Amino acid sequence: MRYIERPLYKGNYPLANLVRYKRVPYDGKRVKVHLIECYGFRCCYCETPILSITTFQVDHFYPQNPNSLPSGLTQTQYDSVVNHVYNYHLSCPRCNVVKSNKPNNISPNYYYDFTHLQWKLSRKEFYRENLEYRGPYIYPVNNSSLALQFITNLNLNGTTDSELDGLRLALIDQRSAYLVETQMLLQSCYLLMNAKEYNGAAILLLYVGARFRKSAPYSTMIVDNFGPLLFAMLLKLKSFVPIKSVIQSILR
Repeated sequence: MRYIERPLYKGNYPLANLVRYKRVPYDGKRVKVHLIECYGFRCCYCETPILSITTFQVDHFYPQNPNSLPSGLTQTQYDSVVNHVYNYHLSCPRCNVVKSNKPNNISPNYYYDFTHLQWKLSRKEFYRENLEYRGPYIYPVNNSSLALQFITNLNLNGTTDSELDGLRLALIDQRSAYLVETQMLLQSCYLLMNAKEYNGAAILLLYVGARFRKSAPYSTMIVDNFGPLLFAMLLKLKSFVPIKSVIQSILR
């Protein structure tokens, strides 16, 4: 999931212009253009890179036509939630189709507190407490029921019996290939370090480190799988070459 660490609709984000009254009429094209910058051309659910404005969609995090309304809410109240700009999430076609009108419970951006009737920004810690990648698959932490429902609703691991399984299996193949390629690059860095080719290792680490940036595709998966290894390699390398620029580049 592509977690957003700061409010998307404040500061210099263009989408802030749409929130003067906290609610705007839905305008697909207009919202799409602004969501591009917010999510950096990545699907907010599976982190698939989205290559053009025509290949991604605006998902209503809380569906427009739910099977049932949240307890205690009238249709008018629910409609105001659905049409709120905070409810718009950037999605690839796969995630939007698979999610359909299922209720969701983990948002990488804003979610609505139906008890206190207000929008809240998700906490980064909430993601870490509930979801983690192991290999190309995403799993619930400590059997979190929230995470399990989230994974199932979006069929993120392609494990449910559905005619849409082909869409998810293609995603798993993409993630697996990216993961293997990253592992091979890190292994090459390790071999260069063992051969005392520290400058070459630093250059290669600078290249592979770009995959750990928040703006990179599948970066959450890469960090979950290889974050500790990258940290250990940087600690070892700093004894032989100046790596401040490497670290700054990775953290950018």
